[in-house]
This record gives sequence, C-alpha cells and structure tokens, in this order.
Amino acid sequence: MTALQIVVAGLGSEPDTVGEYTDARTHFAELDAELDRVGVPAELRPTRFLFAEFPFPLPDSASGPALGHLPLFDAAEVIDAYRAALDHVHPPHADTLAALTAALEYHHEEWDALREEHEDADNQYVFFALS
Repeated sequence: MTALQIVVAGLGSEPDTVGEYTDARTHFAELDAELDRVGVPAELRPTRFLFAEFPFPLPDSASGPALGHLPLFDAAEVIDAYRAALDHVHPPHADTLAALTAALEYHHEEWDALREEHEDADNQYVFFALS
C-alpha cells in the first residue's frame, strides 16, 4: 500500500475508477457541456470534483492518474441531479454519467450507514482515479 493509499483510506474510499480515457479532461469537459445543456448547475458537474484542488497538498501527478474527490456530504445533491439528467444526455456521455452516478450511489450508501455508527464520518470523501 502506498502512502497516498493510506491517506486516502483514512479520509474515505479507495479510489474508484470510472473508466479509462484518452483525454479524461476533455471527455469530462464535454460531459459538463451536456449537463449544462440539460440544466445541471455548474457546481454539480463532474469536473468540479474530478479535477479540483485536493483537500491537502499532493505532489504533481503529471505522470500518474488524476485523483478526483468529492465530500460525501455533497454526494446526494450530485446524485439527484445526475439521475434527473441521465435520460436527456446524449451518448457516449450517458454511459459515463451512469457509471459515475452508480459509483457515487454506492459510496454514498456506505457512508450513510457509517454515519449511523460514527459521528466523525461527516469528513469522508469519495475518490476517483482518472487515467
């Protein structure tokens, strides 16, 4: 286990992989445009959390995958917006949105169960590795 994996495990999930992309930034920028077209607010679009500043400083990962993150207390609003948009987004972005929504739902359900047992669970994140 790498030091980054240990830190990430302490803050939430192991990094989840949504898919592999030739150019992840371009792919998700196009998905953002599709979500804009169907009315999803900018603050809920995936590039906001997939390519955001990390909650603590990390070395530059130019040679490795991008590591996106989303605080799990924000996930429910994102999930609801993505579910509502899913039938209106054009392929191939609908497949990406479905995979991202499913991953968020899984981690949010686990987090919800954890919150019942641990009061400090509010500071948990879901992480995504993008390669």
